[in-house]
Formats: sequence, C-alpha cells, structure tokens
Amino acid sequence: MKRRILALLLCFLFISVPSLADYESELSAFPAAWQARLAALHETYPQWVFVAVPTELDWNEAVSAETGKKSLVEKHYSTFLRNTGEGHYNPETGRYTYHDASTWVSASGAMVDYFMNPANFLNEIYIFQFEALSYDETYHTQEGVELILKNTFMHQTPISYVTATGETVETEKTYSQVIMEAAQASGVSPYYLASKIRTEIGISPSGSVTGTYAGYPGIYNFYNIGANDGANPIANGLNWASLGNSYGRPWTTPEASIINGAVWIGELYISKGQDTMYFERFNVNPDSGYPLYSHQYMTNVYGAAGQALGTYQGYVAAGSLADSKVFYIPVFENMPVAETAVSFTGIEETRGVCNYGGSVNMRSGPSVLYDKCGSVPGGQTVTVLSAVRTDSEDRMHLLKNPYWYRIQCGGVTGYVSAEYIDLEPSVQLSAGETYALRPAADGGSGALYWENLGRNVLDVDARGVITAKKGGKAVVYAFTSGGGMAAVCVAVKGAFLDMEGHWAREVVEAVTDMGLFNGTSETAFSPELSMDRSMFITVLSRLYTEMGGKGDGNPALLPYLDVDVNVWYAKAVAWAYSGGILPFGTGSMFSPSAPVTRLEIAEAVYNLASYMALDTSANLEAGAAFSDFEDLSESEQQAMAWCVENGILRGMGDGTLGTEETATRAQVAQIVMNIYTALR
Repeated sequence: MKRRILALLLCFLFISVPSLADYESELSAFPAAWQARLAALHETYPQWVFVAVPTELDWNEAVSAETGKKSLVEKHYSTFLRNTGEGHYNPETGRYTYHDASTWVSASGAMVDYFMNPANFLNEIYIFQFEALSYDETYHTQEGVELILKNTFMHQTPISYVTATGETVETEKTYSQVIMEAAQASGVSPYYLASKIRTEIGISPSGSVTGTYAGYPGIYNFYNIGANDGANPIANGLNWASLGNSYGRPWTTPEASIINGAVWIGELYISKGQDTMYFERFNVNPDSGYPLYSHQYMTNVYGAAGQALGTYQGYVAAGSLADSKVFYIPVFENMPVAETAVSFTGIEETRGVCNYGGSVNMRSGPSVLYDKCGSVPGGQTVTVLSAVRTDSEDRMHLLKNPYWYRIQCGGVTGYVSAEYIDLEPSVQLSAGETYALRPAADGGSGALYWENLGRNVLDVDARGVITAKKGGKAVVYAFTSGGGMAAVCVAVKGAFLDMEGHWAREVVEAVTDMGLFNGTSETAFSPELSMDRSMFITVLSRLYTEMGGKGDGNPALLPYLDVDVNVWYAKAVAWAYSGGILPFGTGSMFSPSAPVTRLEIAEAVYNLASYMALDTSANLEAGAAFSDFEDLSESEQQAMAWCVENGILRGMGDGTLGTEETATRAQVAQIVMNIYTALR
C-alpha cells in the first residue's frame, strides 16, 4: 500500500513538474548502473514514473530458487539455454527431461539470471513487464488490443465457438471487444490480458480454446489457468475450467473464459502483490500475499518479456505510449556487476570445427544483425578467441542464437553462432585425474553458472574443478551474469577395470575417447557382452557424425511398434531407417535387444558406404576363400566381400567368415575403428 501511495504522489509530481533534475533524486534507490538508462527513459517519457521495490533478497539465492522446474524454455530453442544438471539432462543419451509435456525443458542458470535481471530490460519496449497492471480507460483502447492480437486467429475476428454437443455458434462480438469487457470487469489492463492470451495459446488456437479437446467438449480456457506442469497441461487446465462454480465455471464459451479468467487473475494475482508481469512470473515481491517463489503464473522463463512486447505494441497503436505510467522495478542485494568477458587462464589455444553442412556466415558482431565479414566452410577448423552473449535486445535473437564465438578463419576475424562450432579438446586427462579451470572475468564480479554436457565423462564443481570419470569427451561452459562465456573441451582417457590385459584395450580406449562408445558403468566396458541392434546402430550413427554427417533422424517417421520415440536410440534408428542403412527391422518390429550378427554388421556398413556415395564395387574373390561365403545371397556376398576387401571384417581363423556369429562389444569396437580407417 505504501508503494502505491508513493507512486501516486510521484505521478502527481512529475505530471506537473517533469524536471529531470528533480527526478534524479528518486533514482538513488536504484543501482548506480541502472540510473543513466532510467534517466534517459524519463527524459524521453517525462510522465513515466519508476518505483524501486527493495526485495531484500540475495541475488544469487533468488536465481537459484527460480532455477529448475520453476523456469522452463521450449526445447526447439538453442541448446545454450538449457539446464544440463542432474534431473534435467541425461548425458548418456543426450536427452533433456521434459517438465511440461514434451515441449519444455529446464532453463539454464544463466538464462534464469538473464530474464530475472531487470537491468536487461530497461528500454522502452521490455520495461512494460514492470508496469502496474491496472486498467485505465484513458489510454487502454480496443485498437491497442487489436494490434497485440495481430497475426493471430483472434485479430479483428468475431468469436465463434463449438458447444458440448458439437454445434457451432457464431457471435457478433470480436475477441478485442470481449477483452475490453474483461478489463472493465476485473480492473486488469486489457493489454496485459491480450498479451497473456497470446503467450498462453499462441497465434493458432491451441487445444485449450478449440472446444473440441478430447474429454472436454465445449470447454474453454484462454489463460491456461490450472494448466500445471505435467504430462498433459492442456487437459489439466480444461479440467479446472470445467469444475466448480466459482468464477463463472464451467467455462463453456470463449467469452466466459476471457472475462471470468480476468477476474480470477485480478483477485488472485494483481490484488495480492503480483501486480506486474514480472512479479507474476518471478514472485520476489516482499508485499506478495504468497510465499516467495511460489504462486507463479507461468514457468516460461521469458514469459514476462514476451508479454511486455505485446503491451508496448498496444500502446504504440493507441498513441498513448507517452502517457503517465508507473513501473515497479525490483532491486536485489548483491546484484552482479556487468562483465564483458570471461576466459580460462592457462588454456593457450582453443580450436573448433564448423559442424554445418554448408558455409556459415561470419559477422562483425555477435548477432545476425551485424554485417557479414566472411564465411566458414563446413568441416573447417578455426581458432576460437573468445565467446560472448549476443548484444541484440530482441528476445527472439537471444533465444535462437544466444552465444557467439569470436574466431579467426583464413586470416579473417569475426563472430559465428556457437551452435555451429564443435570444440576440439584443449585439456587431456586420465580417469581419476583432476584439473582446476581458472575463470578470469573482465570487468567485475558475479556468480558463474556452469553447464556440463558430459556429466558421464567428468564432474565439475562450483569452483571449476574438473574430476575425470571415464573415457570420452565433454564440453564445459562457464557463463557470467553480464553475458560472458568461456568453453573448454576435455578429453578423458578411458580406464575400464575390465579391460586390463584384454586384447581390445587400446581400441576400446580409442573409440570411447572419440565418443563412439560409452562404458556400461563408470569403471566397466563389458567387452564380452553381446552387441545388440540398438547399441550397434547408435554407435554407427555416432561414427557417421564423427565423420562430418548428422546421424540422427525423426523417430516419429519410424514404422516400428517396439521403438518408443523418446527412447535413447530412437533418433539413430530413424537415421539408419531413412537412409536405407538397416539390414534388419523389416515390417513393424525392430527388435532392439536382438544380438547383431557379423553378416548384419557387414550389410549395414556396406549400406552406409553406399549412403555416403563411396565406391562400393567389390571383388567377390575376397570372400570366396571362406567356406560359408557361398551360402550367402548375391547382395550379401557383395557386402561381405567389400568389407573383407577394405579390411573392415576378417575371417574367424577356422576358414569361415562367421556370418551367423553374434559380435561382442569388443569385437564391434575393433570393427568400428576399421570402418573409421576405411571410410574417413
């Protein structure tokens, strides 16, 4: 209440006396680094009032409390936005844990830090996530709502809906009219309501608002109220909208959902101290009627920023951008000082390889908005000089290409999205060894956020100390609050206890160092374990990727009933199936646990060579010396002879090729190394 009285007094003061000199005295409540930006905004918009909200919360503790299942990002955005911690990422399979159906994964600590930090949004667009969310008829207009709804199914469109019996009802009211009525009924800004609807259901109608969702005919939920995280959030929300009699439920029309949902938001959020988009997303307001970090409207980490953009567009359309407005901006204890760069001391040179199939543009700065200054061909090795977060304030650029490497290639220095560069090892360790990364930040202090893509290969603690666990490669990243990023690739030499004295020890160490194989545990390789189909195809896909291809496909296109689309080998099987590489798995069954035979290995490798457009002609005499060769079909003879001729397969020592023999993990490790030698 005290904040509201202060805000009203400030509004009166600056509407009558819009003096920048007077206003500067109020800026002292904000961190010094913010004051110039707020003063510049006030100079442009003299009737805008900024009110500091001291949270009395430690910044690092607040970010930590909001990281995990409370802050999510859509899976199709950059890998640099995702949390690789325990419970959120499986390094064995390379898969992230979905915390909301199969769409959203946990956001990294660095991204939570970014979207929580008000300093990143002190411009005329994104500052609207801090605006007081009350309705004011003097500058909230239907025209402004329509602009927010532009490019959606609701723009300038009368509402039509489907009843529980399947009847289509046409109305004369447009969505924008109903949203304005909702604002009047709830006292909540219609720009906020329109932005929230657009954020929640998208530009095309989601299942929440079609009225035809299975199990919930004729039910509507435009704000996704009650759509808690889980396997089916849409069903959760529609179930909530269909039960009870409070807030006009059940919501059997879009109008009932939009108006009554707005009343629900106003009573349970706006009037409870969560009176800005920011406080609804991150409940850090000490005046909130709920415990800190709880009762948060959404898990979308960039949700408040997205809604702010819609609100800004509404004001522009209405011509009321410069009218009086109040912004409640949170201030934390121990806020980070802006940093410009971070690097690992002692690592002299970092090199990487362009992983893109074609050429990648080099830019003069860390964004696609900068001029092109060169290009990097696919497969080209470059020197990585540094890394930084994009300086584009457009959140879409941040979500798609958040981090950029500054590189040297062919005598040219420029920036390339970090997505397109695979780092080569700069640190070599043996299992059990430790190595201390020494991050050096340029420009100030602040927490580092560590992400480790190879937790199965090594551990890294909060101080940057690496402990090598088993053979393989891992990339470790350190991110700063101010946008710096440092990355290092670490190669760990394998130390499997069950490989001591084994004939395949060296080749097993080689293929695990390359990341083609994993151990069956941290200390065991299980060399005599039979290689099954799922293991073999996965290794083959990794090998193809190692040689510059892309060894994964779309599991949704597979015909197999026994391959779940989310199982760890699904993408590899999809790649092999679509490329005509599989010598088995006809019909509707793949039989992933069936042991692979030497003949099946030969056929798969031969098919891979053909897929790579290599010369697959073979002299059948290469196999004729073996007694079981003549039992093969013509195509099988061609595949086996080609593999023998190219040194990929050898005889069994008893005058046969052992075509029907199954292969062990150790044997396949040797075969894979032979393939790598023959095909690269």
